[in-house]
This record gives sequence, C-alpha cells and structure tokens, in this order.
Amino acid sequence: PAFKRMLMADGSDQVKRIAHDIHYEFEMHEKQVAIGGMSFASLDVKLPEKQLFYSMIGTYANTDAVIGEFFELLSLLTQMASIRTIVWRLAEEVKKTQRRVNALDKMVIPQTLETKTYIENVLEEKERENVFVLKALKKRNDSKAEE
Repeated sequence: PAFKRMLMADGSDQVKRIAHDIHYEFEMHEKQVAIGGMSFASLDVKLPEKQLFYSMIGTYANTDAVIGEFFELLSLLTQMASIRTIVWRLAEEVKKTQRRVNALDKMVIPQTLETKTYIENVLEEKERENVFVLKALKKRNDSKAEE
C-alpha cells in the first residue's frame, strides 16, 4: 500500500531516481536446519541498518515507509525461499521413500513369501520321505528280528 501511495505521490520517474540511489549490502549466511532427522541448508539474511540514500527535499514521508516495507518483504522472502527449498527437498525424499516402499510391497515381500512357501514344502516332503524310510527300516529290523 505504501508503495502505491508513493508512486502516485512522487511519480514513476521520481521513484526510479530514488531507487537507483539506494545501495545496501546484504549479508547472507548458510545455516543447517534439522527436520525429521535430516539436515538441510538454509539461508539466513542479515539485513543492514536502514540509511538515508536520498535527500529529504523532493521526497515524502511515505518514501521511508516504502523502504521499511521493502526490508520487511526482503526478510519474509528469504524465509519463504528457505522454507520452500526445504519442503521441496522433503517432498523428494518422500518420493524416494514411496518408491522403496512400493518395491518392497510389490516385489521383495511377495518373492520372500514364495521362497518361504517353497522351503516349507521342501521340508515337509523331506520329512515325509524320512518317515517312509524310517518305517521301511523298522520293518526290515522287525523282519530280521523274527528270523
């Protein structure tokens, strides 16, 4: 709102002239943020102190308000950009995890169940063979004992 009032009061040429005269140096630092056991890089912007780069003559009070709003907007934009980047990276990790879950659900678990069933069937067959062999041996021993 203050920018619109300034633009209407000062005119676009005056606003451009003032904007070209303003030069701030912003310091950005990378910081690590841990979310959900994962570490993400985030930007932290240190805003400089507000200075007067224009003459008070030929400008209005709302010029200062616009610069104040710009500082607030810049702070919010850097926070939102960091949050957006973190959310995007988390979404990528969720996609990777979902692919792994699908691979387990559709391939690994069914194959493991098939292998388990096969092993159980083979063991049951071996057990039946062993029972048959033991019965045959017992009959032979019984027949030898009777002789």
